[in-house]
Amino acid sequence: MLYTPNPLEDDLLTVDFGDNVQGTFYFTITSIHGANVRERNFKMDNSRLIDFELKDLPRGIYLIKVVSSEGRSVIRKLVVN
Repeated sequence: MLYTPNPLEDDLLTVDFGDNVQGTFYFTITSIHGANVRERNFKMDNSRLIDFELKDLPRGIYLIKVVSSEGRSVIRKLVVN
């Protein structure tokens, strides 16, 4: 799973699953201090890309976590400039 661009310099983050996926996913962005700053459920229907608008996200370092309905999760670091 890839997140682009990283570092984020505009308002749009694209998540690329690499393969077409189906199912429900839970997306969170957490500050390095542990506060959840964004949360969203989304459904993928045989797609590999999804965009998230991250307007007004302050500069800093964050952790992005995506959890599938099967309980599998991926965590990546995101830098916002």
